[in-house]
Amino acid sequence: MRLSSNGLSNDQKKELAIFGNWILAIGDGTQQDALFPDDYDASMIKIPQDLLLEAGSNPILAIVSAVYPSIRDINIDPCYFRERAIVTPRNATVSEINNFILNMLPRMKRIYLSTDTVCKTSSDGDNANILYPVEFINQLEFNGMLSHIISLRIGIPIMLLRNLNLSTGLCNGTRLIVTQLAEKIIEAQIITGSFIGNRDNGSTYKKD
Repeated sequence: MRLSSNGLSNDQKKELAIFGNWILAIGDGTQQDALFPDDYDASMIKIPQDLLLEAGSNPILAIVSAVYPSIRDINIDPCYFRERAIVTPRNATVSEINNFILNMLPRMKRIYLSTDTVCKTSSDGDNANILYPVEFINQLEFNGMLSHIISLRIGIPIMLLRNLNLSTGLCNGTRLIVTQLAEKIIEAQIITGSFIGNRDNGSTYKKD
C-alpha cells in the first residue's frame, strides 16, 4: 500500500520494497537470518539494525520519543496521530504505554470505569458474587476485551472497537481524536477513512 502512494522518490520506493519483501519472507517462513539456523522449528530471527531503537534505561520513553516526538504540542494537527501508532500484543503493555503518554500531556485526565455487575443467568446465579467477586473480575485482562479502567485526555487518539454506524464511518478500527470528555459521554473526531473530520459522541464506560 505504501509503495503505491504518490509522491515517493525512487530511493523511498526501493527502501519500502526491501522492507516489504522482508516482512513477506518472515510470514512465508523463508527468512534466512535465523538466530538458530540449525533448528528447524526456530521462530526467532534477527531484526535489521536500522529497525531497532536504543532503549537505554527506559524503553517506553525511547519508543514514545521516536514515534511521537511532538506529542507535547497542545496545538498538534490530528493528522499527526493518523500517521503514527505503537502496536503491542498485550493489554498490560498497552496500559503501561498509555499511562506513560497521558502523564506527559498537560490537559486534565479523566478516568472511566466499566460496568462491574455480574450477570446472573446461570443456575448458580445466587452465588455469582461469591464465585466471581467484582474485585477479581475487574483485574482480568483478555484479548479483545477492554480494561476495567480507562484514562483519557482531550487531544489523544482512540480507536473504535465495534461497528456502530457504518454509514457515518463508525466501524471497527476507526481512529479518532478525543475532543470532549463528559461524565458518561466521549466526543471524538474521526481521523481515518472516508469521514475524516466528522465528530461523534457516544456513551462509553458506565461509572459506578
